[in-house]
Parts: sequence; C-alpha cells; structure tokens
Amino acid sequence: MRICPRCGQPGKLINERKGKRTYIYIYHYDKSTKKTIKCYIGPLLKYKYVEQFHNLNLDNIRDTNYLTIAWKSLLKYVKQNSSKDDKREIVRELMEFRRKIDKLIDDVWKG
Repeated sequence: MRICPRCGQPGKLINERKGKRTYIYIYHYDKSTKKTIKCYIGPLLKYKYVEQFHNLNLDNIRDTNYLTIAWKSLLKYVKQNSSKDDKREIVRELMEFRRKIDKLIDDVWKG
C-alpha cells in the first residue's frame, strides 16, 4: 500500500501503458460506495511537453526530490548561459542566488 500524494488515502500503485507511454495511478477502494477510485499521479518517465519548454528535469511525482531537481536545473541553466559573451549577468544572478541560499541555510539551522 502507498499513500496517494493527491488525496492522502492509501492505495495500490499501478502503472498503465497508453500508446508508447506509461502512466502512474493509485487505485483506492471506497468502502462506502464499494467502488474503485483512480488517482492520476503522472507519467512514469519525463513530462513530455513541459520538459520541451522548461528544462526542469521533471520525472514522476513518485520520485520527486525537489533539491535535486533545483540543482540539476541550475546547472543546466548555467551551462546554457555561461557561454555568452557577457558573463556578468549570469555571475550577478548566481551571487544573488547564493545570498538567498545562505540565508535559507541560516534560517533552517537556527530553526
């Protein structure tokens, strides 16, 4: 049994293939209505259309680690933009990001 990230109810994780893609669902049994409820979780692999526009390395919700997603996205962004002639803007953005991360670390540590 898994806890559904959509509704918070326990259920069984099922992969369903539709065409060339596989999608993740969690099935729940509702005792009061005696019906099976199906919650859509997401694709098994990457979000095909979102990834084309946003380079976020989004996988399915089951494997979500937001710090890893943020780190990979930051690395990809820096790599794509650091080859430009004027690197001052990317350095300025990174320094601002570092300042915010340092403050967040302090806030978490003091907590």
